[in-house]
Amino acid sequence: MLTLDQIGISEADWSQMPPAGRIAIMFLLKQNQLLENRNYTYILEVEWLKTKLERLKTRELEVAELRERLGQNSQNSSKPPSSDAPSVSRLNNRQPSGRKRGGQPGHQVRILAGRGQAEAREMIGKGFSGIVSTDRYAAYHWVDGHRRQLCWAHLKRDFLAIKQRGGVCASLEVESGSICLVPDSG
Repeated sequence: MLTLDQIGISEADWSQMPPAGRIAIMFLLKQNQLLENRNYTYILEVEWLKTKLERLKTRELEVAELRERLGQNSQNSSKPPSSDAPSVSRLNNRQPSGRKRGGQPGHQVRILAGRGQAEAREMIGKGFSGIVSTDRYAAYHWVDGHRRQLCWAHLKRDFLAIKQRGGVCASLEVESGSICLVPDSG
């Protein structure tokens, strides 16, 4: 409870005040104390709710990541087709060529010592002026960006994985050969 000095009333003023005024001030001081206590309780509750909200956001991110991992298959990740569920079927759009499977006669095979940048430079050659189609493997980072085309299959897989995350990412449309963002209608 506040003292007279804390509320700025001297003893003399207090003693000269009518009893009804003193009762009113005492009532208001008590009400003020109750409101301060309630406010402190609300502050504690807000802090508790903020903590719970942060935990909830963390859990939502974990759930989104787990859903993304559950939705991965050989079409939208680097997983091999053998890891797909038995229920997954693929259309074979290839027309038979009449040739045997594997390397064809006259096909040149070069076996390099490794997969590093030196081998990539050797394979592509100094005089090559075309466009190199690669994945994001670091051995190709030396190729100028204007002469390097990232693998569309890898990019499509990445976009499909982003779309499957849900939320805002679900508005990403990935169809045969085209990728576009569809405005959210909500």
